[in-house]
Amino acid sequence: MLTAYVINLDRDVERWARMERLGRQFGIAWTRVTAVDKNDPAIIARAEKMPLSFYGAVIGPGAVACFESHRKIWREIVSSDATYAAIFEDDVHFSDGLKPFLSSTDWIPADSDLVRLETRLKRAKLGRPAERHFGRRVARLLSTQMGTAAYVISKQAAARLLDLSEGFRDPVDEFLFSEGSPHFAQLTVYQVIPAPCIPGKNMGLDKTEPYLRSGLKADRVLRKRDRSLVEKLAHESVKPLRNLHQLLSHEKIRFR
Repeated sequence: MLTAYVINLDRDVERWARMERLGRQFGIAWTRVTAVDKNDPAIIARAEKMPLSFYGAVIGPGAVACFESHRKIWREIVSSDATYAAIFEDDVHFSDGLKPFLSSTDWIPADSDLVRLETRLKRAKLGRPAERHFGRRVARLLSTQMGTAAYVISKQAAARLLDLSEGFRDPVDEFLFSEGSPHFAQLTVYQVIPAPCIPGKNMGLDKTEPYLRSGLKADRVLRKRDRSLVEKLAHESVKPLRNLHQLLSHEKIRFR
């Protein structure tokens, strides 16, 4: 049985009530962890001094607080007796296919650092062959997939990531799951296909349940380095080829 941690701000009582309701519906017991608040003066001061990221941008207080919330759980996992744990953000939506993945650790690949349980309905390059568990595939993730709404992490990886992220400068999902991150190549990441979890906004739930709207988008990136004309032209010229390559070699990660 994996401990299922949920990141939740004290003021987001509706989000937590929703997670509790879904937990009862699907028979999942959550362990709530108080999120780090982007309005904390220490977080605001830190964000004001953030250096440029690896992508030539500066993240805001929301992204800093989100990263520190994940680090808070990584520390808890390191100090626990668990070999693996699952981490969820409180705007996640999921199917009844999630519970089996939380009921045991037998399905987790022995060499995995992280296993993504979520999708944002994007295409991904996957390793083959893939193992089958609970009617789904578990395959190596070899390309960028954004989001940290639902993933499994090993205790060893949590310890290593705490050290690697001591002076982080990127959003946590880009740090972990972007090919442009220097850390992605150092991690062994797997993806569950179809994914049993998806951010609520990808299901349009933020339109019917306004409290699920993200407060991070506005301050995720405060400023970006201006691209030169040559960089802009180069970026646009390779876009059609990149899109064709992804269409042919990448698989869309669906939700079920």
